[in-house]
Amino acid sequence: MKFLKLFIGALLLAALSNIALAEIKLIKRQAVSLDDYDRYMGLVSDDGRHYLVVAKAERPDLETGVFFLQIEGLFDGRLSRRIVLDKRLAAPLFLPLGSQHGLLATANALAEWSAIKLNKEASKVERYGELKSMLAVTETAKIGNKYIVAGVSKDNMPTLIKMSSDLRIELELIVQSNKKGRVYSVFVQAGKVFAVVGFMDGSSELWKLSPELSILEKVKLSGAVVTGIPLRDGGFAVSYMSLPDLGVFVERFNASAQSLWKNKIFTMARTGAGTAGSLCELPDGLCLVGGSNDRLLVARIDANGQRVRLTEDTRSGLSVPSNPAGYLVGVKGNEIHVRGMARNPDASSTLFHFVETATP
Repeated sequence: MKFLKLFIGALLLAALSNIALAEIKLIKRQAVSLDDYDRYMGLVSDDGRHYLVVAKAERPDLETGVFFLQIEGLFDGRLSRRIVLDKRLAAPLFLPLGSQHGLLATANALAEWSAIKLNKEASKVERYGELKSMLAVTETAKIGNKYIVAGVSKDNMPTLIKMSSDLRIELELIVQSNKKGRVYSVFVQAGKVFAVVGFMDGSSELWKLSPELSILEKVKLSGAVVTGIPLRDGGFAVSYMSLPDLGVFVERFNASAQSLWKNKIFTMARTGAGTAGSLCELPDGLCLVGGSNDRLLVARIDANGQRVRLTEDTRSGLSVPSNPAGYLVGVKGNEIHVRGMARNPDASSTLFHFVETATP
């Protein structure tokens, strides 16, 4: 009995020690000019490689300026390429808010959006296509050898566009209703297109669509400012923020769009501080990366929706944006990588790269 008590005590001590030592490690910080790094996004190539893409200009003048994209590996930063943009694409002043799969989207000074396809080596622009009806692009997804572009139309309605492999527009869905809104996330699962849609009245829905963008089913969600990802088992997960209590939830669905579980992961510490965070799939569950009180939060969640660990950055001193548009998230093995830019109190800026590992 005494040995059993000692054994149990040792296990509890180890568990408590593991929690106490858990931290997000800052592996890179670099002082940068805000003008050089205020426009960046993540790209997942057709073959699954993750990139950080930064839009830059040597001179801001549209007539004589040189505008280019700087491409580097998201996880190690080793690959660094510069892709000069054709004048037809002009200055990329606006970039999407969410994940880009296969395609990049940029907008010029006239807010004219273009879809850009890089070559396999991510060394040059292979082709581009115009997105004339878009006011803003949020995410892109790949379906077969074609692409889905999501966002909001110029009359503030949720929009999905299907493009061919050579970036011609094949289908366009602009949902006209008495509620304005946007498609926050788009992903493909089992040959169907799923769109996570948020409306200006604070409501949100999950849409299941055919490859031809016909809406097959709508599922009402419980929160606002939503995001979603596909999962390896054929299901998917969404995260959203409840109002007015600012609880951040994750909900998991099976392949038939039936809810399996829904749990609150954390509560935002102040109003107006961010959205529902960025979701990723881990080998043994999910992760939710968010922010509160200008500090980065990383939550690990098991397959049953129970929060395994919530880790907060308390050491770097960086004021990390609570809005997921302010950082990029990727998973390599069981490591969670978070990259982005923090704006400091003295108006300077810092590029950061955090890593949260499965064991401290």
